[in-house]
Amino acid sequence: MVDIDRICSVLADGGVTGVEQFRLKLVNNHGCEPVVMSLLFEAKTALMFARARCGVEMRESPDLDVTLGAHRLFAEVKYFRRKSQDDIDDERLRGATSLLLPYGDTRPTEGEDAWDQVADVACRKVCQYQQGVPNVLVINSSSPNCIDEVIIPTAVAKIDEICRMEPDHGLQRLNGIVLVSEEVNVSRGVRNVYFFETMSPAIPLPKEVRAMLNGVKLLA
Repeated sequence: MVDIDRICSVLADGGVTGVEQFRLKLVNNHGCEPVVMSLLFEAKTALMFARARCGVEMRESPDLDVTLGAHRLFAEVKYFRRKSQDDIDDERLRGATSLLLPYGDTRPTEGEDAWDQVADVACRKVCQYQQGVPNVLVINSSSPNCIDEVIIPTAVAKIDEICRMEPDHGLQRLNGIVLVSEEVNVSRGVRNVYFFETMSPAIPLPKEVRAMLNGVKLLA
């Protein structure tokens, strides 16, 4: 059972605004677990930015209006649930006798590579990317083997290729993808948040915002 009052209290105490509108979305969707899970990850993302000393407003579309000093950034949030391929991979990895064992291949189970799924989401979210300001897509992943920091650069490369082929495509408004993973990577300095920047966005990121995105953390 989701404690809506506690969640909204934590958001408000963290300095996040627009919480009452968010509370209404939680109340209206309390019986739909997938929607509630997506909303909870939206709340975690809002707190992540707030703890990075950003101003954060929760809104309808895009999901988050983020400010850092005089700079403004919009963030659209997408949640990837755990996949059946994760279970298959975990079983194979437990019985592995080789150090080189492929994993994360979603084509047999879903007919599409994981990086294509991420790029497709980025394309479907084009209407949420605002003109005249930087935009990021924040992906919260509960799929440790399929939607991880290894495949996001390929997805970003596909986005860059679309922008090269179609200079007027709405993806030009996207500055990059922020991946929030459930898995903590010790080899990368105890991180589970990673920022992958697009090559030629319409509005370049201010250096202060880029530094914030590269340094933001969500370890709990």
